[in-house]
Amino acid sequence: PKDAVRRSAAASAGGDLQCRAVSTIWRKLVAGARGAAVVRVETVSEFGLKRETDYTSAADLARAVLAQLPEGSREVVADARVLEEDGSLQLSTQLHMRRMRAAGMLHCAACGGFYAGRRGLRDHAQIKHRAPYEEATEAVHAARGALVRYARTPEEAALTRLWEAHWAVAF
Repeated sequence: PKDAVRRSAAASAGGDLQCRAVSTIWRKLVAGARGAAVVRVETVSEFGLKRETDYTSAADLARAVLAQLPEGSREVVADARVLEEDGSLQLSTQLHMRRMRAAGMLHCAACGGFYAGRRGLRDHAQIKHRAPYEEATEAVHAARGALVRYARTPEEAALTRLWEAHWAVAF
């Protein structure tokens, strides 16, 4: 379905996955509230605790959804953010971050986009985010020093064991 988590059409510029489910839910909530500016959502916990929350936009609802992502999601998702214009979610996986880094692209922590090298990210920060030169340069240093979590796939682990076994016998 079009509201599922799908590959982003602009993966080379930002996150590799996009989810429009929140914006679709928002439109249905607004329709149900007969066009009200504020939508009140009532949730009930497994213990019966009721909680009402007011949302004024799809982006507000999307931020609430992101806040509830399980801690384990960081095993796969390196960066998750809300697109303010429509409330959809933009996700960058760990693998996408590594691929972009290997291609010489640096990640902008402010907007989630990727830019070619130091100069590309610095110019982007100065123009798009109106950052002074010093702040833009700090953003470049932060992006270059950022650690991207690495987890071996089962295939990589098997190859590593074979390699280690081979070299253990060789010496």
